[in-house]
Amino acid sequence: MAEDILERLKSKEDEMEAFINEARKKASAIKEDALRKAKEIKSAEMRETERDLAEFAAREKEEIAKEAAGIEKEALVSAEKLKKNGEAQRDKAVKEVVRFINEGLGER
Repeated sequence: MAEDILERLKSKEDEMEAFINEARKKASAIKEDALRKAKEIKSAEMRETERDLAEFAAREKEEIAKEAAGIEKEALVSAEKLKKNGEAQRDKAVKEVVRFINEGLGER
């Protein structure tokens, strides 16, 4: 009878060990699945972040292009004003030189 009890206990121990091993396998599978899902989520978030960054960069590039076009337009207007002013100053200087020459020739 004691051997019978020991045999049943041994059988129960083997059964419990099998349950524990099965639970370990399930826990391992759950852990692997969780890691896979975490990687998928991280990858999706990275793609979304990269897309947001690309959209932001495109908007910034557009804003910079608009600002550069405005600055270029202002520079052209300013350059034209400077050119006209320079031409006027040159004409004034030429008139002064011609006047001095004529005055100098008139004194002879």
